[in-house]
Amino acid sequence: MALYNSPMKTTLTFLLALLSLSSYSSDLENGKYMFQASGCMNCHTANRNEPLAGGVKIATPFGNFYAPNISSDPEFGIGKWSDEDFLKAVKRGLSPKNQYYYPAFPFSAYTKLSDEDVLDIKAYILSLAPQKKASLPHEINFLFRQRKLMFFWRALNFKKGHLTSGEMRTFKYQGEFKPDKNRSEEWNRGAYLAEAAFHCTECHTPRNKLGGLKTKQWMGGAIFDGNEVAGNITSHPESGKGNWTTEDWTLFLESGELPDGDEVSGDMYRVVRNGTAKLTEEDRMALITYLKDLKSVNRTVKLKESTKENK
Repeated sequence: MALYNSPMKTTLTFLLALLSLSSYSSDLENGKYMFQASGCMNCHTANRNEPLAGGVKIATPFGNFYAPNISSDPEFGIGKWSDEDFLKAVKRGLSPKNQYYYPAFPFSAYTKLSDEDVLDIKAYILSLAPQKKASLPHEINFLFRQRKLMFFWRALNFKKGHLTSGEMRTFKYQGEFKPDKNRSEEWNRGAYLAEAAFHCTECHTPRNKLGGLKTKQWMGGAIFDGNEVAGNITSHPESGKGNWTTEDWTLFLESGELPDGDEVSGDMYRVVRNGTAKLTEEDRMALITYLKDLKSVNRTVKLKESTKENK
C-alpha cells in the first residue's frame, strides 16, 4: 500500500534533517565525485574559461531556458547561499526566496540525492573560483514567466507526499532515494546513480504536453534540447539496448564508444567525458547492473526531417 506524508509532516521532516546536519563536515573528495556524476559542469558551463558561470541554452517546447551561474561568486552565483538554501534548491526546486524553479532544472531527480551528497557538492563548488557574470534571462512567453503557475505542474509531477512503494516511487514525488529491499546492494547503488545523480530519465524518458514525464515509457527514449535524440536505453532487444553485453556497456561508459565502433556525440559525449568515465569501477558496474535490468519499452525515437535539416 502506498504511504503518503502530509505537507506539514514533510516540512517538519526537512527541518529536522537540517538540524541533524548542522554539524556535518563536508567531504570535498566525495563532493567532486558527485559533482561530476550529477553533470553540474555540463549544464552550467557555456564557456570553458568560465566554469559554472551558466549560459547553456536548454531548448524546450515552452521556450529557451538558460542555466544560471552557480559558481562561488557571492553576487552572481551561490557564494552567499546557506546549506538550507542549497538543499532547498536542489532537492525541493525552490529558490532562497522560495520561488519555484522551472523543471528544466532536474530537481525532480536530484530530490533523490542524500543530503550529505548535496552538501558535499556545495562544498566542492565553493572551493572553485568565482565567476563574476550575470545569468542570462530565459526566453519564454509571458504566461510561462509566471512562476506561481508552477504550483500546478508540481501538483501533478512533484508531489509533497513521498510514495514509498511501487514502480512510480521514483519520479513524481519528493524525497530521498529509498533502496529496494528486494534488490541487491549493487543494483540499488546503480539505481541511485542513474535516477538521482546522472538523472538519466530527464533526457531518456518522453514527456507529455505539460512537460511531465511519461513514466510508463521510462527510459524509452525522447527528443530533448530541441534537436537531440536521447535513445531508448531499456532492455528491449530491438529498439533498446537489450542486446548490449556488460562489455559493451563498460566500453561505452568509459569512452563513449558504441558496439558498432561509432562514438557518441552531443550532450551524451559530455556526460561520458565528465561523468561516467570518472566513475570507480565498482560504481560503473553498479550502474550497468541497473541499466541492464530496466523494464523493456518498445519505442523508437527519430528526429523529423525538418529538424534534422535545421540541426
